[in-house]
Amino acid sequence: MTGGGTVTGGGTVAGGGTVAGGGTVTGGGTVTGGGTVTGGGTVTGGGTVTGGGTVTGGGTVTGGGTVTGGGTVTGGGTVAGGGSVAGGSAGGAAGVCGNGVVQVGEQCDDGNMIATDGCAGCQISLGYVCTGAPSRCTTTTFRINNGTTFPLISAVIDGVERIPAKNAQNQCFGYDPQTYAEFPVTPNMSHTWRAANGTVSDAISCNDVVHETWGPTSFTQPAGLYEVTIIDRSLEAYINSDYGYSYSCWEATYNDSANQTRIAKLRLNNGGTFAFRENYNLGGGAVTRQGTGTWAETARSIGFSFGYRLSFAGGFWDAQWDLGGGHYVTNGISLTPRILYLRQTNGLNGPPINCP
Repeated sequence: MTGGGTVTGGGTVAGGGTVAGGGTVTGGGTVTGGGTVTGGGTVTGGGTVTGGGTVTGGGTVTGGGTVTGGGTVTGGGTVAGGGSVAGGSAGGAAGVCGNGVVQVGEQCDDGNMIATDGCAGCQISLGYVCTGAPSRCTTTTFRINNGTTFPLISAVIDGVERIPAKNAQNQCFGYDPQTYAEFPVTPNMSHTWRAANGTVSDAISCNDVVHETWGPTSFTQPAGLYEVTIIDRSLEAYINSDYGYSYSCWEATYNDSANQTRIAKLRLNNGGTFAFRENYNLGGGAVTRQGTGTWAETARSIGFSFGYRLSFAGGFWDAQWDLGGGHYVTNGISLTPRILYLRQTNGLNGPPINCP
């Protein structure tokens, strides 16, 4: 202890520790192992300065705070409540939490006192990363579950594409069906997202070939996990709802295996039910065959070709509908493998007619 330094109230200076130039060690404070307190620095209340740590110029170490490994507290800086400065500096006036400026003793400052946004009491919450001033904290909490038939190939969050064209192995990248993608976003703020599924054009350029899209949709991210699930748009939406009706009617003219001409009518209802009727001649007499059943999608392609099955008592027929045109049913009794059905409407985009 030199130059007016003071040790009092149980303070300890040992092992090469120095208190000089008005430095004070009191109330159980400890300076050891080459620690230095000088120029009005204070160590008190169990504070420790060791291993070359320095407290000077009005700096204070208190309440179990530790300065070690060349750390410096200066210019009114404070280390308290178990805080630690090692190999760095804490200086200037004590921080004012909530003012949007990251100051002494603060890991972050986002300009508010909300405890669930990643910066709680100006300390970074577990699992968050905070940057800037005012701080913006992010965590991997926004999840898109891929419940569709094809890979998730695009996710745009707040206007920024977040799925890379290629992965670390320089391969085209996407999130397979029944998997999910997660993205870091700022909690307690409004965001937008949009997504697309499909495939890529080739393994070199990796240009997106989009099947369906979702969004843009707004959401407010909570502090925890927020997730959305994308699913295939239903076949009935393409066949019926897009035309403004909950059902559609179709007609086909074909020759059966006995080369008799038949006229068939088919009604597809939303909700997965159908009705069928066809008329033909057999031995010079008119015959009507009709029935009802259920229908459901069985397959789809990137190019919007859909397979579906018409199920009824005693059997089923497989069918195909293409967004670009073409609707075929295989009923097992025609001369051709598939029967072409044409949409029946009262004028362009009019209501369905010629229904069974």
